[in-house]
Amino acid sequence: MPQQKYQFITATECFEHFHKPLVEIEKILELLVEEGILALMTETWSEIESLNNWHYIRDITHVSIFNIKTMEWMTSKFDLEIIYTNGKNVFLFRKKKRSR
Repeated sequence: MPQQKYQFITATECFEHFHKPLVEIEKILELLVEEGILALMTETWSEIESLNNWHYIRDITHVSIFNIKTMEWMTSKFDLEIIYTNGKNVFLFRKKKRSR
């Protein structure tokens, strides 16, 4: 594992390709300093009824899909806060500072 830590990590159109998203997200966040920013861009779905017609899910390389509730769950699972979202495909997370 690299020793370098980063203030800002961007992940554009890659989370949907993670076969093990929990493992991969943990790896990414290990590289982020406390109070660092993770900028995530991935399409999200909103209505389960429309999933079959959603172009994003028909791409066979898209093995993980996310929605707003997933992003909210990530905040508690990984001790993050959403500092910006357009509510569709852009999410800026800040890694919370650990209380000592």
